[in-house]
Amino acid sequence: MNIGVYQLAIRDYMNPPVVFGALLDHDGGDSRYTVVVETNDIYGIARVEVTFSAPGGQRRETGEAEVMLYGLTYRYVIRDISLVLPGTKCSIRAFGIPGSAMEKDFVCSGQPVVDLKLLP
Repeated sequence: MNIGVYQLAIRDYMNPPVVFGALLDHDGGDSRYTVVVETNDIYGIARVEVTFSAPGGQRRETGEAEVMLYGLTYRYVIRDISLVLPGTKCSIRAFGIPGSAMEKDFVCSGQPVVDLKLLP
């Protein structure tokens, strides 16, 4: 099948990256909390950005996640532990290789404990 560049660009535009979910995890050896993001795109993921905002809306922390597994799983280490309190908003943006992007918001629920899920 011979597909031109225009058709590939339209296909990428019509199929943005997908953020399947996020998990708040705690490394047992130290006091670091991490956000593990599962994402995918038909042409691959270029990068994943994680942003934490206070319940009032002001942005508290932003950074780029690092690749963990084959470009499908990414990990972001949280610098400020107070960000995992209930009501904190976590926005995850996944950027596809040709440039398409998808953003998904999560809200922390419960107390900062091991394996706390970030719920949509």
